Amino acid sequence: MEHVTYTGSNQIKIERFQLAVYSIFNFALLLLSDFYQWASWNDYILLLGIVIYLIVHISQKKTYEFRAWFGACLMQGSIIFYALHQKELEQVLPFLMMSVVLFGLYGVAKIIYSAVISTIIIFSYHFFVTHSISFTSKEETMISLAQITIIILLEQVVYNWTKRNDEGSKQLLDVIEELKVVENSKDDFMANVSHEIRTPINSICGLSEIILQEELPYKVKENIQNIQIAGRNLMSVVSDILDFSELQSGKIELEEEAYNITSTINDVINMAMARKDEKKLELIVDCAVNIPCVLLGDEKKLRRVILNLVDNAIKFTEEGCVTIGVGFRKESYGINLSVFVKDTGIGIKEENLEKLFAGFNQVDSSRKRQEDGIGLGLAISQALVRKMGGAITVKSKPGKGTMVQFVVPQKVLDENPIVAIRDKETINVAVYIDMEQFEMAAIRDEYVSSMSHMMEQLKGKCHVCRNLAELQRREGKEYFSHIFISLPEYKEDASYFDSLAEKTNVVVVLNRFEEKYVTNPKLLIIYKPFYILTIVSALNGNYDGREEQHRDGKSHFVTKDVHILVVDDNRMNLRVIQELLSNYRIKVTAAISGSEALEKLTAEEYDFIFMDHMMPQMDGVETLHRIRHKVGAYFQRVPVVALTANAVAGTREMLLAEGFSDFLEKPVERSVLERVLKRNLPAEKLVYDEEAYAEETVTNEELVIEGLDVNKGILYCNGKEQYLSILRGYCEDWDSVGMMAQQSFAERDWKNYTIAVHGLKSAMRSIGATKLSETARLLEYAGKDGRIDYILEHHEEMMQDYRRLFLELRGNTLICPQKKNDLKAEMRENRNLPVLDDALFEQMMTDMEEAMYSLDGKRLSELVEALGKYRYHGREIKDILPGVQRKIEMSDYISAVETIVRWKRVADKEI
Repeated sequence: MEHVTYTGSNQIKIERFQLAVYSIFNFALLLLSDFYQWASWNDYILLLGIVIYLIVHISQKKTYEFRAWFGACLMQGSIIFYALHQKELEQVLPFLMMSVVLFGLYGVAKIIYSAVISTIIIFSYHFFVTHSISFTSKEETMISLAQITIIILLEQVVYNWTKRNDEGSKQLLDVIEELKVVENSKDDFMANVSHEIRTPINSICGLSEIILQEELPYKVKENIQNIQIAGRNLMSVVSDILDFSELQSGKIELEEEAYNITSTINDVINMAMARKDEKKLELIVDCAVNIPCVLLGDEKKLRRVILNLVDNAIKFTEEGCVTIGVGFRKESYGINLSVFVKDTGIGIKEENLEKLFAGFNQVDSSRKRQEDGIGLGLAISQALVRKMGGAITVKSKPGKGTMVQFVVPQKVLDENPIVAIRDKETINVAVYIDMEQFEMAAIRDEYVSSMSHMMEQLKGKCHVCRNLAELQRREGKEYFSHIFISLPEYKEDASYFDSLAEKTNVVVVLNRFEEKYVTNPKLLIIYKPFYILTIVSALNGNYDGREEQHRDGKSHFVTKDVHILVVDDNRMNLRVIQELLSNYRIKVTAAISGSEALEKLTAEEYDFIFMDHMMPQMDGVETLHRIRHKVGAYFQRVPVVALTANAVAGTREMLLAEGFSDFLEKPVERSVLERVLKRNLPAEKLVYDEEAYAEETVTNEELVIEGLDVNKGILYCNGKEQYLSILRGYCEDWDSVGMMAQQSFAERDWKNYTIAVHGLKSAMRSIGATKLSETARLLEYAGKDGRIDYILEHHEEMMQDYRRLFLELRGNTLICPQKKNDLKAEMRENRNLPVLDDALFEQMMTDMEEAMYSLDGKRLSELVEALGKYRYHGREIKDILPGVQRKIEMSDYISAVETIVRWKRVADKEI
């Protein structure tokens, strides 16, 4: 292994210095050679040494230690050459001592040995040949001994110093490596813990989303929205931990994609309105109306930064207002997007501003006691803004408030503005909002500023009325197409505004839960904040708060002529993804292994491929590489999306680095799946059709199964009908699904056992079998860590739970539509089945193999059916036969026979 005492850059600098010294010394020798008329061949040797040293240095061949030895030997050769041409030792000693000191710079102690050898050669030459070293007199003896002693001491000192420095460097490198291991362990721990926390949070948010799609009373719906927002807040804290860990390690990367800034602003507003809760705060939004509608950038990180700033503003502001401003400036590369968040909170002292962006820090200990959070938000925000190529600044005055502003460059994909008024010539707006309702002057000033900006942007007829009398006077003289008021103004003269609503559009701006005070259905409602996007929507007739309460906010779509290949070694996972994709009218072809996927790709082209990254024999990464190495443009461009249940920090980057086009975490959620489909399918194959998503009618019979979280399963399977369909398929294939784990356990094949329980983990989690999934997960990690004792202790427990679950499924009439009495009769019949002995089983297996090789599907099916009339070692063979028969129907005779062989092998091992 290369001996490294210095870093690579320092090593190169040392080599350059040594090369320069060697070259200067050799050129000096050339001058001496010319002056003293030494033999001409000496000049060629000196020049050749310089050239060879230069070539070795430039090429950087071999190790640093080798190059150091090579340079030292050349230097010693030149010094010996000089010594051979000098009669007196005193003329040689300075250069010899210089070389010893220079060799110490290499940091390789053993190189001093070359100087020792040179010393012996030079001293021997001058003792035996030139006789410049003499011991004939006392004076000459003292001089000679002094020369020898000085050079030996110098070599010893340099050797010891270099050796100690070398050992110290080694220890330092070892400490650095240990610190790196500790740091990576900490990052892995934080990422894994955060990943585990995400699972229940995802369930809370997902189940809330499902409930919100039902017809519910407004108050109930509002509470559930708050639950969903609270779950997202908690998810944000977890994401902060992950992001901070990744930022520290330098692993975080930008994920640029097309986005609309209006969606980002709406998300921020919804979170802010829920976050301010009972605080008497006004949320004011001042947004430029002509921001390009489609930008290219990392929207997730941009939204995270804005949310962090808004969250901090609300957290430290008890009364007053929080203002969010969004603007832009055009640049040659697109735009500079500018966002500011201003509050009227407690402010920050100037000396504390430097601490503001430090990790795990809140600048005031009293604030830290009063408010929640872990102090990472602003540190992460600054790092993310810098990562996006932007800058962030803070201005603050204690007791007055704080303003944080950042600017990030964004590319533009569509120059059209985010909103525009239709029929502007017919619009005449009156705004009557009494500013005296706000006690704080800061709120009044912010509202006046934002409303003035809105009027400038509308570029139409717009009049601001300071009181009711002015509005009445103006309204008597001219027609207003829209009149905007808030609740206090409406209460001032409700009958007047009710009468106005008969002939024009009266828009009431309300806080949430204030709609009970506005009962006239002809009054339009918009909810705070009062800002340009909702105003333009109201002017265009696209917005009414009452209607918004009943919308689910989803933009559904179906696909046209889309064919997808799904590759997963677990049949349950295949069924889940097939059911999910069927909701989008996608034709799905399934492959159970990487090799089968390659075969199917040679026969047909697909729009894209879902690929499980962890499969036995040929995993997803290897399969992807084989696809890309196939000849043809299609194989180079077809999108391949990674499916994985291990979405810990770094997994996404690792898979994308391997060449995957996208990434999808299991269990699959609909919203995430939709984004992946939109990213990887051509726009012409997406058809937005809300009628295609009409709610399906399903039986109302209660679905209660021990061991299953049914609600979670319905969430992951995108509806009750799909969930039931998947469970019915599992009932048919249940034994074959667990067979690989059981067979690998019986054969003590721990590598394939780990892969099998990995598949079982994600399959069980996809149907809501959380406990069983967790058991499989622990067994998977035990397999990865080589903890065989744990597997031996807990495997049977998992298999018992697995069998018990599927007996429950088969006994549920909603999943398996048969009477319970019929099931009991079947179980009694199974117990009375004749026992199949080994000899007869072997004979039947021989017959099946003959039928398989002769491609006689009918004969093979008859033999399989006959096999189902027996029990073998106490187990009913018929449990696995439906799956075997389906393989025979698909002409997959080899897999059908292999399934029975594996089943028999497992049954034999369990005796």
